[in-house]
Formats: sequence, structure tokens, C-alpha cells
Amino acid sequence: MEQRYVEFKEKFSLDNSPSSILMRDFMDYLDSAYGDQKREIATRTKYVYQFLESGDISAKLQWSIDDVAELEAFRQHLSVQKKTAMYHFVKFIEQRSNLRDEIEELKIKNKVLEIPECFQGTVQRYLEVLKSRRKMKHWTRYQLAFAFKYFFDFVHNTLNIKDIRQIDQDCIVHYLQYLKSGGGAQKYVYTRFRELNSLFTWAYKQRLIFANPCKDIEVQHYYQLTAPLTIAEQEELVKRWMSDECDPREAIIGILALIYGCSAEEIRFLKLEAFINEITIHIEGRPTNIVLNPVVCPVLERYLLWREQLCKGADVEYLIVSRESYKTKKPLEARVIFKILSNCGQSLRRLRATMLLDAASTGNIKLLEAVGLSFEGTRPYMRAATPVLWMGKPSR
Repeated sequence: MEQRYVEFKEKFSLDNSPSSILMRDFMDYLDSAYGDQKREIATRTKYVYQFLESGDISAKLQWSIDDVAELEAFRQHLSVQKKTAMYHFVKFIEQRSNLRDEIEELKIKNKVLEIPECFQGTVQRYLEVLKSRRKMKHWTRYQLAFAFKYFFDFVHNTLNIKDIRQIDQDCIVHYLQYLKSGGGAQKYVYTRFRELNSLFTWAYKQRLIFANPCKDIEVQHYYQLTAPLTIAEQEELVKRWMSDECDPREAIIGILALIYGCSAEEIRFLKLEAFINEITIHIEGRPTNIVLNPVVCPVLERYLLWREQLCKGADVEYLIVSRESYKTKKPLEARVIFKILSNCGQSLRRLRATMLLDAASTGNIKLLEAVGLSFEGTRPYMRAATPVLWMGKPSR
């Protein structure tokens, strides 16, 4: 297959037809995704080129969202290998034609269209304000549209509300009770209430409603602190992670959570460019940089060596990768991080709680704010703080 890779490169470089130009750019894209894995690149190229030759897909100079939708529909009925090849081709087209933002906006629009028609206009206007004035990201606005869909479905189908002006405090209370009765955690109920309060506050200012139905409703934000690790448990974990036999991913994730209080989101989106030097890391959203303890530097070096062997020269910006994520150039999913840590018998939440409680024990609230907690989020840790984090070097 490596010989096939060279043949494809030569073939497309000598021909200036639209299909050859497209395939040449596609192979350059695969080079950055797969690095030195010529066999994988040749296989993906072979299948896409077959589709071009057979006329199943066409070589275009400019692609639209409708074209991407057709490609997605076409690849759904293919075999696994061909579907994977077309997946990369679709991602290549999105990048080549700068369609990523348009596609994300289309997902939001489609979710809004699932809301009962009598409420669609208000939600659409509100999301546009969040985009233009607050510069809110696609994913956050999609999550809001998803949450609003469930709320308006409830008031429309259960309470028979046909106009947003008919929604009053009783409607909000009924919905919150419905969420709670369905097993929703208090924090989840509190978050949904804050989203609704923001929506109706904006609607009231725009004179779309007569009063904010969320006003004077109080929803407690219940904090349930996770029990920290004991000193013996911490010592056992550090010995495990310092061992060369331990999974390097488990070791680096565990140390980032236990010693530096990194959340799953921070670990997922941590990039190689975050390393200012060999021992200093900048994490987005934190006012100060992380300086690695020399004791844990060998763990990082062992992980980077493992990562280099896995990626084989592929251009992957994220620090923590898996066999699947580095090919798609996406951050590792949180569930994968939790699964990796499950091998040591501890959750990331408990590891992080150990560090946060220790930071709170100093009485300096700035230490908690430095790891991404809001003032509201620091309060339960400040109340329950006790020195719990063991920071010594493990005995040999």
C-alpha cells in the first residue's frame, strides 16, 4: 500500500484536471491527519478516487452545505472502510470551503425548528442576540436551543400554552417540579432555571412579554462535595503513576487532576502549544500558569513518548489523544477520560476535589478562582475545607 501511496501522489501531481487537483489537496489533508501512516492514507484515497471515477461524487470548485448533506447521506450506506474514507472527505470539504461555521449554525436552526411554532420566533431572536452581542459559541447556543425545546414542548403539550405571554410563575414552577420528579439533580434544575430566567429577562426588556415569570422564584443551588482521598490513597496512586508499567495516559490525567485540579474539559482541550517551556503549562481560562513539579516531569516525558509512537508524525494539536481521536483531530471525549481513570479505581471528580479542598484550607479564595471556579462555586469548598492533599514524594 505504501507503493500505492507514491503512485497516487505522482498521478495527481502530473494531472491538472479538477478531480486530480481535488484529490491532491485531499491527500495533503490526510497527510496531516495520519502522518507517516501511508497505508491508511492510500486506502482512504483509493475509495474516494473510485467514487469520483464512477460518478458517485463529483469534483467541484465550490461546495455548499447542500453538497455536504448529500455526501453525508451517500456515505451512510457504505461499508465501514468506505464510510471512514468518506468521513475524512466530508471533513476535508468542510475545511476547504470554510463551511464549518455554516454547518454549526444549521444545526442550531434545525433544533429551533423542533420547538412549537408559536415560540420559535422568540427563541431564534434570543439566540441571534447571544451570537452577535455576547459572541457565544456554537455549542453553547445549541445546548440552549436543546433546553428551550424541552421547556416549550412541556408548556405547549402539557399546560396547553399557545403564546409566550401566557407563561406565568406557575408554569415555571410546574416545569421545575417536572424536571425534579424525573430524577434531575438539583444542580441540573438550577441550570435550567437560570437559562429560562435569562431568556425571559431579555424578552421582558424587548416588551415581548408583560412580566418576567421567573422573577421572585428562588431555586437553591445544592452543592454535593465529593469526599477527598485519604493520605494513604494518595500515596498509593502516586506510586502507581510513577511506575513505568502504568498506562501513561492514566498517569498524566491523574496527576493533572490530583495535583493541579484540572477538570475533564481542561484536560480534553489542553493543547501542545500550551507548553510555554518543558515545565510550564498555560491552561485557557486560568490567570496563572501551571509549573510542573520536577518529580512528575518523567511521567509527562513518558506520555509524550507514547503519544509520538501512536500519532506517527500526524499533526494533532491536542495533548491527550486516543487511537480514534488523533485521526479525526478532535479532543478526546470526556467519557474516554473517565474510562481511562477507572483503571485506578478513582474518579476524576474525587481527584480534583482533593486538590480543591486543600487549596480552600489555606483560606485564600484566589487559589480556587485560579483553577476556574466562580465565586459562587468556591463557597462550599471554603466551608468544608480541611488539609487533605498529600504532596510528598513517594517512598521507594
